[in-house]
Amino acid sequence: MEKKEGVKPQSIVIPALIDQYPLSAILYDPYSNNNNSDSTTPQNNVQKRIVVVAPATGVPAKFYSALASYFSSLNVAVLLFDYRYCGASFPKNSVTTPQSRTEVLKSVPEVGLLSHWGQRDIAGILEYTFHHHSDKEVLYIGHSVGGHLFTMLEQAKKVKRALFVSVGAPFLGHWDEPGSVEVAFKKYRKQYVKIGYAATSSAGLGNDIPLKAGLDWIDWIFCERYCAGYASENAAKMDKYEVPTLFVYFTDDVLGSP
Repeated sequence: MEKKEGVKPQSIVIPALIDQYPLSAILYDPYSNNNNSDSTTPQNNVQKRIVVVAPATGVPAKFYSALASYFSSLNVAVLLFDYRYCGASFPKNSVTTPQSRTEVLKSVPEVGLLSHWGQRDIAGILEYTFHHHSDKEVLYIGHSVGGHLFTMLEQAKKVKRALFVSVGAPFLGHWDEPGSVEVAFKKYRKQYVKIGYAATSSAGLGNDIPLKAGLDWIDWIFCERYCAGYASENAAKMDKYEVPTLFVYFTDDVLGSP
C-alpha cells in the first residue's frame, strides 16, 4: 500500500452509550469530502477501513495522533477518543487549572473502568462507528485497559480484527516480589480513598483518574485472571471473546507483560 500525506484531523463529540455523556474524539478520515484530493482519495475497489483506538489508563487521545496520522496516510480512517474525565472529555469549561481538574475528578468518585469507560464510553464509540461508518470495515487497537475492556463488550462481535498493545494480566503473583507489590498497591488504595481520586500519575500511568476507576485497577491486580477474575460475569463475557487479535508486548513493560 502506497504511503501518502496524512489527512487533517476533525474534532468531534460522540455520545456515550446509556447516559450520552459527551466524549471528545478526533477523526482522521481520508474518505471524507473535507479530505478528498488526488493524494488521499482511495480507489473505489479498495476496502475502506476505520481503526478505533482505545487509550491506556489516563493516557489522552492526542498521545496517539502520530499513529493516527500514519494510518490515514495509508488511506485508513482512524478514530481517537478520550474516556470520560480523561484528556479532553471533561464537562465544558470545567477545567481551567490543574487544581480545577482535580476538583472535578473528586466530584465523580463513582466512575469506574468497566461500568463507565467500557460499557458506556468504548461501547458508545463503537456504536457511533458502526452507524456513521457503515461502509467501512471496523478494526480496533486497544492499549492496556483499552484492550481489557473491549473483550467484555457485546459490540466487539462486530469488529473485524483487533490489535492489543500491552494487554496482559498483571496479577501481583506474576511479579518477582509479589509481597512488596501487594504492600505498594494497598498503600495506593488507601491513598486514593483518602484524597478522593486516583492519583495514577504518581505511578506513571498517565493523568489522574476518578476514584473507582483507580480502585478497579488495583482490585483487578489482586486477581489471577485480572479483570476476568474479579467477577464471574466478567469472566463469562471474556470467555466468549472471538475477535481475531494480535497481541504485542514489550519485554521491559512489567505491567503489560503476558
